[in-house]
Amino acid sequence: MSEHLGLGAVVPALFVDGVEDTPWVVGTLTLTDAGVRVALPYVTQVQQFETVSKWIDGETPPPNLLVESKDLRISLFGLRYHGHTHRLVTGTAEGLIDVEEAVIASRGGSLQDPLLVEKVKSEIDGLIEWSGLSSVSFASTRTGEGMDLRNTVTYTVQSADGLSWTQGDATLTISTSWAGNHGQGIRVDDRGVLISTFPEPRPFRDHLVEQRKFVAFLSVMFGTSISFRKHEIQDARFPTQSIEGTVHGYPYVELISRQTVREYVGDKPSKDHLRFPLTAMQCLSSATLTKWGEGYDSWARFLLPVVGVLRVRNLVVENMAINAAMSLEAFGKTIVTLAEGEEETYRNDRPTTATYIYRGTKALGLKWDSIAASEVGLARAIAQNYNSIKHPGNQEFPDGFHTRTLAQISMGVVRLNALKLVASEKEYSQVDASQVFREPLELFKLNDLFIDAEGKIVERPAVPPVDTNSTST
Repeated sequence: MSEHLGLGAVVPALFVDGVEDTPWVVGTLTLTDAGVRVALPYVTQVQQFETVSKWIDGETPPPNLLVESKDLRISLFGLRYHGHTHRLVTGTAEGLIDVEEAVIASRGGSLQDPLLVEKVKSEIDGLIEWSGLSSVSFASTRTGEGMDLRNTVTYTVQSADGLSWTQGDATLTISTSWAGNHGQGIRVDDRGVLISTFPEPRPFRDHLVEQRKFVAFLSVMFGTSISFRKHEIQDARFPTQSIEGTVHGYPYVELISRQTVREYVGDKPSKDHLRFPLTAMQCLSSATLTKWGEGYDSWARFLLPVVGVLRVRNLVVENMAINAAMSLEAFGKTIVTLAEGEEETYRNDRPTTATYIYRGTKALGLKWDSIAASEVGLARAIAQNYNSIKHPGNQEFPDGFHTRTLAQISMGVVRLNALKLVASEKEYSQVDASQVFREPLELFKLNDLFIDAEGKIVERPAVPPVDTNSTST
C-alpha cells in the first residue's frame, strides 16, 4: 500500500468510526494547503444514510475516523464539522469535515482514543546547512602494488546526530534523514530533521509547540523564513506487523497537520539566504539551545514581531521596518532597561522610542561612525522612520530607500541581540557582525548618505564626525 498522500490528492474511500454495528460510510478525502478535508454525500431522511445525517445535521462528527481506500489506510484525528450543502428538491446533501491530524497508517487499539505520540521527526528548511551534518561517510583503501594497484572507496549511509537538548519536558535532537534513488548510479537525498520526544506519549501539538521554538531560532539565525516540510511520528501503536499479528518494528509514519501543511507549498529559502547564518551548530552548545527554549515565552514581545514578519512571503519593506522596530522597542522596555548615554535621547526627562532603540544598538557595542554621526543619531533615525510609518500625520510617507536600509539595520540589531541573550561570551565572539550589516552600510556609502545627530538622513559630509561613544566589537 502507498505511504504518502500528496497535495491536491482526492481519494475516494470508506470511512469507519469504530463503533460496533455502525455501517461504513462512502465519501472522499482531499488534501490541500488548508489541510485534510472529508466530504460525505448523503440523502436526508433516508435510513441508509442515518449515520452520516447524524454527523452532519447535528454538527457532531466522531472525533476520529479510519479511512480505507484502494491504496491507503489513514487514521484521522480531531475531526470538526465544517459545513454542508443541501438540495431541497432532491434531498441530496454533502457534509464537509475538517481534520486536525491525519496519519498515513492504521493505529492499533481503540479508534476513539485521542492521538498521543512518543516521537515526532520534522523536516525543516535550512537545517542541513546550519548543522553541517551529513548522512554519508566514506573510507578509502588501497590494495595491491604496481600495475595491480586498486583504490576502493566504501560509502556508509546512515542518519547522523547533532546537538541534543532539553526544553521543558521535551528532549530535542538535530539529526539527518535520507532517501536513496537508484538508477544510473546512486543518489542520496540528505535532509535535516528535528526529533522531539517526551517521557510519555503526548498530543502532536505539544511536540509542535516545542519544535516551533527551534524553528524560530533558525529563522533568526538566517534572517529568512524557515518552514516545516514534513512530519513523521513513531509510536508503539503504529507498528509494522504480519497478518498473524507478529510485530516486526515501529517505523516512522507520515503525519499531516492542519497547523503546518500550508508551509509545504511555500517557497524554500534560496541558497543565498542560507549562506551566512549568524552562527552554526558547531559553534554552539546544547545549553545555548536549552536557554533559548526556556526564555522563548518570556521574550515573546521581543521575538515574535520579527519571527512573524520573516514568515511572510513577498514582504513589504514597511512591514519589516515596523516589526523590527517593535521588537527593538520591546527589547529596550523589558530586557535591557538602561544603557550608558541614553539620556541624550530623552524628551522632557523621559525615555522615548529612540531611547528603547538606542538600548538595543548600544547592547551590541558596535561602531556606526561610517554611516552615522552618533549612535543616538542612528536610534533617532530608526525611531522617526518607525513613527512616521505608523502615524503619518502631516508628514510625508518616509522615503522607501531610507525605510529599506533602516529596516535592514533594525533587523540585524534584533537578530544579534536575540543570539546574544543565549550564547556564551565565547560563542558570541565568533559572530561576524560586519556580515549582518554589509548590505545597508554599502548602500549608504554608494548613495553618499549619512545620518546626522538628529536622526536625519542627509548627504554625506566630506569628513564624517566621529562618534566617541561607540566602540568596536
